[in-house]
Amino acid sequence: MRFSEAVRALALTLPLCLPALPVGAEASGPDYFQVTGVASDDVLNLRDGPSAASAKIGTIPHDADGLANLGCEGGMSYAEWEKASAEEREKAAKTRWCKVSYKGQEGYVAGWFLGEGSAPAQMAADEGPSFDCAKAESAAEELVCTTPVLAALDREMARLYRLAVDSPNLDADRAAELKAMQRGWIKGRDDCWKATDGLERCVAENYALRLEELRVGYANARSDDGAGITTGPYAYACEGLDALVSASFINADPPMAVLRWRDTVIVPVSEPSASGAKYGVESFDGRYEFFTKGTEALLTLPGQETMTCAQEEIG
Repeated sequence: MRFSEAVRALALTLPLCLPALPVGAEASGPDYFQVTGVASDDVLNLRDGPSAASAKIGTIPHDADGLANLGCEGGMSYAEWEKASAEEREKAAKTRWCKVSYKGQEGYVAGWFLGEGSAPAQMAADEGPSFDCAKAESAAEELVCTTPVLAALDREMARLYRLAVDSPNLDADRAAELKAMQRGWIKGRDDCWKATDGLERCVAENYALRLEELRVGYANARSDDGAGITTGPYAYACEGLDALVSASFINADPPMAVLRWRDTVIVPVSEPSASGAKYGVESFDGRYEFFTKGTEALLTLPGQETMTCAQEEIG
């Protein structure tokens, strides 16, 4: 976190430590909170009680705003705050828990990660990306904020990432790996300004590849497909190809696919087709095409005859 951001987070957080509220008291302080001080690759845990030992019942994005304040407890009274040292105030902040409501979820969050927020915007929740466009820091993020298809891909990425983070059997090592990979992916997306084939194409392909990685790597990311725009991975055995083709599909506008076999990965885009679904992409080594209808498919690689493929069951 940059120094200016740390100062701002501290300034927003500390006032929330007063006054203390007993359990069951009505909410005081701001009507709405925003999340502050949480890393961009992390989430704020929502719990069923006011302590870190309480069961986790959900997560809230690192930059969420519009959390309704249902009341806080812990911390200091105003009189105590006036007399306390900076060290005592910081220590007291770590005991404050607030009950909030956010997008249909209700529970307790650590108060030291909250600052004064704004009422939820009246626009449809599915219009923009998962992050706050007022805080966009790169050309890639600015493009996502002004391009509906990229915003849709970002929302789906955030949905799958939250599901992956919430995986019931995710141990500490895999959780750390997931967060590190997410940080690396964000850096890669933001480096798309260097791409020779255009910023938008690079950003779209980066999102597509991250969606596929999350779906392949974390079973829990595939646990609520009805709420999203991605499916797969599906395995296809193609005659003449000595490896299975993994195929994931993204129902964006236009639809895309991510095909992976051995050390090859491509992101073809939907093309007109009389029946079935056809995807194609021009790459440095030629044109790739993939046509699916039911459980059958056709795969055409640069300079090769079209191969017949059949979908196989995977574990």
